[in-house]
Amino acid sequence: MVISTTTPQTKCNYKQPAWIKHGLQDAEAPVRVKAAARAMDSYQNNDRVNYIKLLDGGLTDNIAVVGFAESIDTAEDAHSPLSPQAAIRMRTLIMIVADAGRRTEPKWVEVKQGPGLVDMIDATTGTSISSSVRDEFDALKLAFRLWRQKLVRYRCGLPTVTVARYRGSLAGWDCRDVRMAVELVSFGDLPPADLTALNAIPTRLRLTPEQVDRTISAGRDAVRVNPRLRQAFGRAQGRAGIVMAVIN
Repeated sequence: MVISTTTPQTKCNYKQPAWIKHGLQDAEAPVRVKAAARAMDSYQNNDRVNYIKLLDGGLTDNIAVVGFAESIDTAEDAHSPLSPQAAIRMRTLIMIVADAGRRTEPKWVEVKQGPGLVDMIDATTGTSISSSVRDEFDALKLAFRLWRQKLVRYRCGLPTVTVARYRGSLAGWDCRDVRMAVELVSFGDLPPADLTALNAIPTRLRLTPEQVDRTISAGRDAVRVNPRLRQAFGRAQGRAGIVMAVIN
């Protein structure tokens, strides 16, 4: 990502999208849409804002799911954020949310003294992020359930000629045949010995090649041992005529 320095006086061809106007004006808009709309609007229309200071997105959206949920909330069409053709052709959607958070016991739980200020700030931040991860994931699963209901109504309300044009034929068409799997995977899904080693890997931009390889391997293992993902993969592959469901 490249960010250039601009000020409210910088001229550009920006046009405020409809979802921001919706969030600012509609009293019935979702709370998170209202908050995002106010923030985006203030970047351009608040005369007191000369600079925007960026912090780690993990403070409010550690597993990066809010954007997708907001895209569903602000969609102007029943099929959005999918295209009409994709909404008709889709039968299985699998979303894997990766939580790479570390779970470590602080040293100060072993002694009577403490914690100190730095440890307290670290613990408070970590607790806040963990709590947001749980809330975000639960909200995402609810958003998917509601989106599937809306998607089914859209599909079932289409004329057969439109369905045939998007699919190529009506063979096997079932407007309600849409399955969605949303799963959270983390180091906690792995055996205790692996979990201990992975929790020792620091959270920073520079890691050793061994740490990178171990983290990648852990991600694959976390997906492989998830029974609901294995079931979803097997179902999707079976529909595609693939006999063996193998995750490398």
